[in-house]
Amino acid sequence: MKQLKVKWKTQGLILISTIVVIAIAKYIWIALITEGGLDDYKISFQKNHLSYDKYRNFLIPQAGVFLLFYVGYLWLNFITIPVLFRTKTFSAYFLAALQVGTIGCLLALGVNTATYFARPYLYNYGPFFQFYAIFGYNDKPLQDLTFFWSKGMMLVLIYAGYVALKEYLIAKAERAPKSVYRISRLNWINSFLILFIKIPFFWVALHIIGSLTMFRSYFALISLATIVYAILQTRRMRQLRRTEKALTRSKADLQFLRSQINPHFLFNVLNTLYGTALLDGSKRTAEGIQKLGDMMRFMLRENHLDFIPLSREIAYLHNYISLQKLRLQEETTTVELSIDENAGGQLIVPMLLIPFVENAFKHGVQPPAKSWVKITLTCKAEEIRFEVRNSLFSATDNNPEAEYSGVGLPNVRERLNLFYPGKHQLNYGIQDQEFVAELIINTLPE
Repeated sequence: MKQLKVKWKTQGLILISTIVVIAIAKYIWIALITEGGLDDYKISFQKNHLSYDKYRNFLIPQAGVFLLFYVGYLWLNFITIPVLFRTKTFSAYFLAALQVGTIGCLLALGVNTATYFARPYLYNYGPFFQFYAIFGYNDKPLQDLTFFWSKGMMLVLIYAGYVALKEYLIAKAERAPKSVYRISRLNWINSFLILFIKIPFFWVALHIIGSLTMFRSYFALISLATIVYAILQTRRMRQLRRTEKALTRSKADLQFLRSQINPHFLFNVLNTLYGTALLDGSKRTAEGIQKLGDMMRFMLRENHLDFIPLSREIAYLHNYISLQKLRLQEETTTVELSIDENAGGQLIVPMLLIPFVENAFKHGVQPPAKSWVKITLTCKAEEIRFEVRNSLFSATDNNPEAEYSGVGLPNVRERLNLFYPGKHQLNYGIQDQEFVAELIINTLPE
């Protein structure tokens, strides 16, 4: 999780800081090292009978504008919007609006002042001065101090909205149940924006690259690197998915086993009871113990697998139902089991069907009252359909729906969502004076 944490703010800070450093370094290089690059600009000043100084009229205004925008960027990204998201009070909203207005006014005033000294209009806002045109073209700086304010405020408001949206998406992604995938997706989007939109835009704005061939080479290289990275990242996410499945399955199995008596101890005791029952001549008791032993063996040996043949799940159901019949009277309790002859060849997650049958016997049978449990399992090449119906008693005595909303159903749902995502239907409720639970699983491979 730490490695997949949303990197928007960090990547954005690195990108903007790098651009500012490159821009200022470029202007320092032009002003101090290659002064010849300013000859045409100096001539423009002389033709208009204006004094010229490379620091006052070029380097300081250019670097000052970039630093001013950089300070506004830091202010909005790391002070105004984050504080607003943390507090969300009326005073916080008021201070945020005040700060946004202040930043817009300071930016407009700063660009206006820099325009007065740099006078980009003398050079028709040439390559060195495209950044000044963000707020418009002003041929009479300082004569109208509010010239840039409306556009400055509009620009700051739009960017503040973008920052707020970014903070909201980051917070939502990091708090989501499956945040790993959402965070990874957001980082992908941000990386795409940086590589294919932001960097090329600033290259054009700062005239770092002007050759079409270089642009084509850049996009070809970045596209190739993106494809390779996407393949590697896809493999990595698949591995994470498999790891998450294994962890979820282990958690579900642990919860199930903790709710039971220690199975190893119980299995040993059952062997002793089985031998004792045979010696005493109690055949039914011995049969029951043997079936219970088979069930425990199933839990110990196969319950930890991801998938098992459906025939083994059916065998477990038969043993469980046989055990339940030992304690019930046929005169008052009807148990119907209908299993498709084609059932058994498919694979299924172990212990997925038994919770429905357990709940049916637990809440649908109340001797000596008339009770029934009807179980139907049908299988096709593309699906498994499992239905359990049981008699319904008063809510004061028993409430099957309450049980289905308890611990058992979340466990079943979790395993269904994990092993059959988008390939199952689970419906349950009261129909015609009986409680019905229906599970449909699509068994077609993806």
